[in-house]
Amino acid sequence: KDDQMEFLESDRLKDMILKHSAFVGFPIHLLMDRLEEGSDTPKYEWELVNKNKPVWLREPEQVTHQEHAELYKWLAGDWEDHLGVRHIQQTGQVEYKALLYCPRSAPKDMFDMGKMSQRFSIRLYVRRVFIKEFNDLIPKWMGFIKGIVDSDDMPLNIGREKLQQNAILKHIQTGLQKQAFQMFNELSNDKERSTDFHASFSQCLKLGVYEDHANRENIIPLLRYHSSKSGDSLVSLDEYIGRMKPGQKYILYITGRSRRDAARSPYIESLTRD
Repeated sequence: KDDQMEFLESDRLKDMILKHSAFVGFPIHLLMDRLEEGSDTPKYEWELVNKNKPVWLREPEQVTHQEHAELYKWLAGDWEDHLGVRHIQQTGQVEYKALLYCPRSAPKDMFDMGKMSQRFSIRLYVRRVFIKEFNDLIPKWMGFIKGIVDSDDMPLNIGREKLQQNAILKHIQTGLQKQAFQMFNELSNDKERSTDFHASFSQCLKLGVYEDHANRENIIPLLRYHSSKSGDSLVSLDEYIGRMKPGQKYILYITGRSRRDAARSPYIESLTRD
């Protein structure tokens, strides 16, 4: 049909294959047409389209950082390597495999409320075939995460309406949130990566405390603060309590647009004296 001529274009076909069949278990070759410089005659050559490998099917210790980095960059459209990864192999009543990636920096429009609810983070595959991209499998404040879930238990031809009510998907949703917190805890407790994690995502964690009442108790231990004695370092609430002086009954705090603004406040002059 005249209004479907685009589906004869090799680039359009390539985009469709990469979206729906990038990880199927057999190679897909496509005859691509390319124009060389100085020539009006296209040159045709076969190209392997689905080069990406479903690394989540392998044991976590068998996947290299470089393999994770290549998959993350393709998934997120990012030029930097990921900061953290969670390789999930869930067994039991519901079985699935998944990868969760934490980027090094938050999207520039992370707190654009109009885009926040439409930010797609998790791609669902059934037996390596793409089904749908979700923006509600994880809380909105976790929207910086990128991930892939692959289930063999769900039918390939499941409708979008039935998908939302699927019991397996609800189980996966709960598991992904639990695994995301485990990844955040690993990053927060890693001296080399903790600074980058909190510099990029501390505002997201604070938004989670405000909005995500169900997970508030899991978010609070992840928060880090500057104190009058911490210098350039950040401390958790537990660390602060652990070094409180005997007889100290209160924890006083101040807020500000920046650490510099808070430090210049006349209200804390007496607190910084020995």
